[in-house]
Amino acid sequence: MQRAVKVRTVGMVVLVVACWAGAAGGASYLDPDMVGAFVDLTNRNKLVGDFANTLFELLRVDSNYICVAQRLRSLDNYNSDDDLVARKYVETAKARGNTVRAYKPAVNQLIAKKFYSPATSTRMPNTRIVTKEDRALIEFDKSGRVVSFMARVVEVARTTFGLAMQQYNSIYLGPQNARALENILDNRMLADNFLREL
Repeated sequence: MQRAVKVRTVGMVVLVVACWAGAAGGASYLDPDMVGAFVDLTNRNKLVGDFANTLFELLRVDSNYICVAQRLRSLDNYNSDDDLVARKYVETAKARGNTVRAYKPAVNQLIAKKFYSPATSTRMPNTRIVTKEDRALIEFDKSGRVVSFMARVVEVARTTFGLAMQQYNSIYLGPQNARALENILDNRMLADNFLREL
């Protein structure tokens, strides 16, 4: 949840107006199409469609970020381009006339390092964070500008029952995140790490 505070002086009285993005009474999202593909826009704490089951958990949603966690059994033979989260992300981007390109794990690793993710911000003991196994997905508009992007982090925890794995699917939205990504990814890095258009 993000808060913007506006201060205005009227005569000798200072008025402070706090505006909460996503507050009750009318959520405000920079990208309601993408948020609505995963989250019930009338109930911010509820996933929709195929995500409304026990395999997925909504960890965070605000005006410019969605994080959906998913339990994994194994990384062997796992195709991150074609899982449910990736398919919905690509489908939503294409429905509005945009394209999605897949990039090598080096781009995913850079995004995971430079942008917020629950897995990297609150590390638990006996866990290992894996950022270089998955591809990054980036949505571009018709003029070639970044619209949104998705990166994944897998948290591998050693428990008394063996290994437990959870994947954090982070989707970054809005012009501020898009410009921040463009500032850290130059054209050469994008070209060198491009895999394919989905």
